[in-house]
Amino acid sequence: MSKKKKILLTIIALVLTPVYIGGMSYIVEQMRSSPIAEPLSFGDYYVINANGEIDEEDEKSTLYNNINALLLYSTDTELNDLKLINLYKMYFDENVTNPSTSETIEFEIADNIAKDDSLKLIHVDSERSIEFVNISVEIRTNGDDEEYSVVVFDIDEEGHYGLVSQTGEATYALVISILSLFGVTGLFLLLFVVIKSRKNLAQSKNTKDSPKE
Repeated sequence: MSKKKKILLTIIALVLTPVYIGGMSYIVEQMRSSPIAEPLSFGDYYVINANGEIDEEDEKSTLYNNINALLLYSTDTELNDLKLINLYKMYFDENVTNPSTSETIEFEIADNIAKDDSLKLIHVDSERSIEFVNISVEIRTNGDDEEYSVVVFDIDEEGHYGLVSQTGEATYALVISILSLFGVTGLFLLLFVVIKSRKNLAQSKNTKDSPKE
């Protein structure tokens, strides 16, 4: 392989690799769920997405990762089969002096999460004690007659709440594998077309330049 071809392939790889990784990550994240971008208000409570929150007891890791570890190594068989899908922080409105502790929370979740039969909700208190919270998943319809899924549950204290599942992580791993397979195949096809077209161009040029008898 000529030096020019090697340089070309290197440049293509350097450009396409981060684009591919970024694209796959974005697609999988969109399929994963619909994280709350801004605080949602329910009575005297606010709800925010806490997936990226740093653990105050372990600043080298996120609370999300450490709660996942708690689930994995729990002696409770009902817990160690579960993994976090999304982590939420629910806290009182600081402007309210005597907040109402009981409230019904509801927010939209991705359809593939809503259809998961093993979907549960856990509450993790400040002592890292984990307990289940009763939830219901409902199908709603917006003004355009488009259906969407919401999770509904009651809470009576602040803290971190997480949607957990037995199959969620495995499903995402399968999605990543399939997308990666198509992505790698497409990348090789693209490189093959580029190399083939340059080879044909070189052959055509050599034919034109060759002396006629």
